[in-house]
Amino acid sequence: MKQELIDEAPIGTMGIAQESGWMTTAVFYKWLVHFQLHVKASLDDKVLLIVDGLISHKGIESLTFAKEHGIIMVCLPPHCTHRMQPLDVSFYGPLKTYFNQEVSTWLKSHPGRVVTHFQIGAILNKAYGKAATVQTAVNGFQKTGLWPVDPYIFPDYLFEPAETTNIPMQQDRVEPEEDSTAAENLYIPSAGPSQVEAGSSTSLIIASTSAADNPSPLSVVQSRDTATAIPTTPTSSKLILQEISPVPKGIYVAGQGKESSQVKPGGG
Repeated sequence: MKQELIDEAPIGTMGIAQESGWMTTAVFYKWLVHFQLHVKASLDDKVLLIVDGLISHKGIESLTFAKEHGIIMVCLPPHCTHRMQPLDVSFYGPLKTYFNQEVSTWLKSHPGRVVTHFQIGAILNKAYGKAATVQTAVNGFQKTGLWPVDPYIFPDYLFEPAETTNIPMQQDRVEPEEDSTAAENLYIPSAGPSQVEAGSSTSLIIASTSAADNPSPLSVVQSRDTATAIPTTPTSSKLILQEISPVPKGIYVAGQGKESSQVKPGGG
């Protein structure tokens, strides 16, 4: 983080650098501490903080800090911030408009130059001063029905798109036609000479199409990591899928948690 990035930014601005640019639990905790410095909430004088349901807002460190300092956090329902978040409803729109106006003014005053991240702080300061008014904040909480509390702030037609999920799914089921040839194309036989003995592992045998459709049948031998196709005898017309080793159970399932083969520093 370079302090030059927030030169001439709005008073009280805190700058934090993050690689991905997304909010994280660590960044939100720092913001929550910054928030507490301004609102000065306490157990006797609590403050209500309304946030969306982003997972980074629910870190144990942030929740503990909020509980200890009298900050009551309420999460908005998912996919509703465009209607229920005051910033989205009343603040960001005017802020973008004023910011674009200030960018145009800056470009006219500095011909031949472009706006970089070092000018954003000063430009945002002017736009923020115009957008961040008391009336804008009041309108945001009123239009979202948060304060004054209005559970009927949204008309019925806004809920119509959600009715799609209430339509019952069709349970029509098409019964397959009986076909003697299809029955031969898929079967799981008992242990026999066509199976491969591999310790305690089991083998699944699936027959392929007829010899006319598959003149060169293959035996597919599949393990956890690789699958190998091996030609079978010319008289065989079946595709054999054999599981040489069963899927492991425990911490190393599906390849997750496998230890690296590289030597760790210090000989570990």
